[in-house]
Amino acid sequence: MVHLNIKQNMSSYKNTLPILVLMCAAVKFASAQKGNPESLPVLIENLARYNVYETSEMIGFAGSISRQYARYQQLGKVATIAELEDLAGNHKNPVVRLYALQALRHKLKVIPPALLEKFKQDYTVVVTMHGCIAGKLPVNQLAGPL
Repeated sequence: MVHLNIKQNMSSYKNTLPILVLMCAAVKFASAQKGNPESLPVLIENLARYNVYETSEMIGFAGSISRQYARYQQLGKVATIAELEDLAGNHKNPVVRLYALQALRHKLKVIPPALLEKFKQDYTVVVTMHGCIAGKLPVNQLAGPL
């Protein structure tokens, strides 16, 4: 009878092993998503390379975590106001300019009028993703109230 009891216990462990493996993988994935903060130059390079303006933390039909939006949030944390103003006004990539402007809006009450004027005149078309809706819009429409 003791032998039977051990077999039953082993059988229940075999059933829980796949669940434990999946839980460990999920924890590892979640911690990798947070990862180490990127340096500002690497952050800017990655924002530009991906080149999609994502406006929410979750994207796509499945609601996947947006790495691009996480980069934007990190940009707001690590960049100074002067760096954000420079990026918003002068960076060659329109997605970087947009994210820098949005980060500035969180740090400043009033955006410099000359910078807002640049955005009003910017008709560069950008690929966007808002939730599960993809599209293309000009920068001056994505920049928000100008």
